[in-house]
Amino acid sequence: MITESLNFFLYNHKKDDDKSDQKKESEVSIEMSIFNQFKKENNQTEKKDKKDMILAVKKSKCPENHPCPSVRVCPVGALSQKGYDAPIVDMEKCIKCGKCVRFCPMRALALE
Repeated sequence: MITESLNFFLYNHKKDDDKSDQKKESEVSIEMSIFNQFKKENNQTEKKDKKDMILAVKKSKCPENHPCPSVRVCPVGALSQKGYDAPIVDMEKCIKCGKCVRFCPMRALALE
């Protein structure tokens, strides 16, 4: 959503530049300020929607040949592992903090 908004802004900004020789710096500054506010509001909306997300294990990215390092960093114990299998997620315990996602070196965990 944010990327689409940025592309829309840049496209319209380019069209405006084609029509006029130069925009005043203050006009550009105001437009960027409005865009940044819009971006900030969308980021807050995305954070609220995390409640609807699930923690997915991408087995195609997980080598399943070692103890999963992300299991150790989960603050609520929502990840478990049997042997060297891919980790198992207990969504009832998961608080969707994203620590395990950021910690996984293989990027096999994702909040979707």
